[in-house]
Amino acid sequence: MSHYEVTVNGVTYLVNLLNRNGEEISFSVDGQNYDIKVTRQLTARKMIQGAPLPAPQSSSGPAFRSQVATTSSSAGDVVAPIPGILSAIKVSLGDQVSAGDTVAVIEAMKMENPIRALCNGKVTHLFGKAGDEVKVGTVLIKIEKT
Repeated sequence: MSHYEVTVNGVTYLVNLLNRNGEEISFSVDGQNYDIKVTRQLTARKMIQGAPLPAPQSSSGPAFRSQVATTSSSAGDVVAPIPGILSAIKVSLGDQVSAGDTVAVIEAMKMENPIRALCNGKVTHLFGKAGDEVKVGTVLIKIEKT
């Protein structure tokens, strides 16, 4: 599954690509699933049919915004980009990781979502264990950049 940050009218959302089959695309935004069909391809963008993105919610609501949609709150922090169940932590204390390595897995909506390191470094702290419920922005792992 691919994850993207998408900014619409100044609000950043975390979009998870669930499936792409030719012209049909399934994705989720803020836990809401959407199915769209590409009607034609233009030069730099695509015109699509489908439901509009959700409107921004109040600060107490669960809408993904730039301050929580990023997968790092400080240089080496790996945080949950989506709510769900922490199904696995794939690293141990002291492990060396490279940017892009899968370091944890979060299960959401019966889908396993790999969570990747954003930098090269050494794992210095692990938070939580398999089975824990996590919210968006929950720090899962600290990595000391090298």
